[in-house]
Amino acid sequence: MIVTCPACQTRYLVDEAEASAEAGRRVRCASCGNLWRYLADVAMIQAAVAEATAEVEANAQAAAPPVPHAPASPYAPASPYAPSAAAAPLPGLRAEPGTQAQPQLPAAAPVTRPPVAVAPPREPIGRRIARAALAGLILIIAAAVFAVLGRDRVMAIYPPAAPLYAELGLGEPAATGLELTSSVTRTDDALVVSGNISNNSAAPLPVAQLRVTLRDGTQSRLETRIIDPGVDRLLPGAGALYRTVFERPSITAVAAEVEFVAP
Repeated sequence: MIVTCPACQTRYLVDEAEASAEAGRRVRCASCGNLWRYLADVAMIQAAVAEATAEVEANAQAAAPPVPHAPASPYAPASPYAPSAAAAPLPGLRAEPGTQAQPQLPAAAPVTRPPVAVAPPREPIGRRIARAALAGLILIIAAAVFAVLGRDRVMAIYPPAAPLYAELGLGEPAATGLELTSSVTRTDDALVVSGNISNNSAAPLPVAQLRVTLRDGTQSRLETRIIDPGVDRLLPGAGALYRTVFERPSITAVAAEVEFVAP
């Protein structure tokens, strides 16, 4: 009988009694080294399928127009599909009672995958919101402390902030940093009080209204009035003059007291 290798289709002529064992035989192809288990029933089915396929191909070739072929060369190698009469047993085909592992295919090169960055677990959103709120509160408190303690610099850099400080009760007293001088001059029917206001600090300062009080020799208050100094603010090192006239004052008025009116 003829045994065909399922891998390379090489055909071998073997003893039917030896290959027709009920449990089959393990055989190896001498041409390609393939190892398989040969079962007679399976071989019969495969042979029937092969015959049916050959018959269909023969009918198709008969229906097709003949194609001229070159004469066969006497040196051409014999086809493995030659008739079974021409098939000769090959010494490489042998039955093996034991189990032998099939040839190992070359191992495929390992696939190297790029490293995957693992993100750290995210902090709960509630904790992140609380942390952001705390940071914002700290910044607000720090800004408020700087605005109070460094109000001199703030007003020097941004003078319009002075009225806001004054409304909040954080403005400096009007006399702080300001030097005030005064002199009294009497005429026939009036008393003139005049003087100078100077800013001796390193920052611009607001100038409040002036309270001028006439006093007698015992320092008793005789007459008081509020006057406008004529300027709202003095830059560092700057000064301003003021002057007021008391018409027909008391003949006992000998001095004048000038002070800033607290805002």
